[in-house]
Amino acid sequence: MATIELADLITVTAVGDPYLCLQLNQSIKGLLPLDQVQEVLTIKTERFTLLPNMPSCVLGLLGHRSRTFYAVDLGELLGLSQLENSMAEYPLVILQAGNAPMGLAVSQVAGVVRLLPEQIDRQIEKYRLNNLRSKYLAGYGQQETSGQLQGYWLIKAEVLAQITNADLEADHAADWQVNAAQGFR
Repeated sequence: MATIELADLITVTAVGDPYLCLQLNQSIKGLLPLDQVQEVLTIKTERFTLLPNMPSCVLGLLGHRSRTFYAVDLGELLGLSQLENSMAEYPLVILQAGNAPMGLAVSQVAGVVRLLPEQIDRQIEKYRLNNLRSKYLAGYGQQETSGQLQGYWLIKAEVLAQITNADLEADHAADWQVNAAQGFR
């Protein structure tokens, strides 16, 4: 008697390129190419080694698997609000797009989304960016989910992987100038 494995009978074809879906704030989701994500961790806030004189988006240094790397608040880096300070731990996406890994702290990791190239608009200037920093964005993708159209910002992992301290300071200085012009400190 032959045994037929159920897995042999079912063929699932995944359509589209896979992206890790990240909840950046209550209404904005970002996508990172899955092939540039090394792993996702949940890290307690006390594991970060704080660094003096760094922009507020830098959460600190983190040691993991015999490597040390920066961890940043991705939402704040992109020009959105900071992660809640009351969180005892953060989901941390370990990005491996360049020579050194980088940790990206987010509000929530919302799973994997697949998008076809034709579902992604690379001309982001026609979308309302609000405070989002376009230099970190590769496009805007849309997909119908449960009868509703969901939008996602595609994040340039390769640009994040090459970010320097000078880039962070320039972004921080630009934020300070905008806030000062609006009467905030």
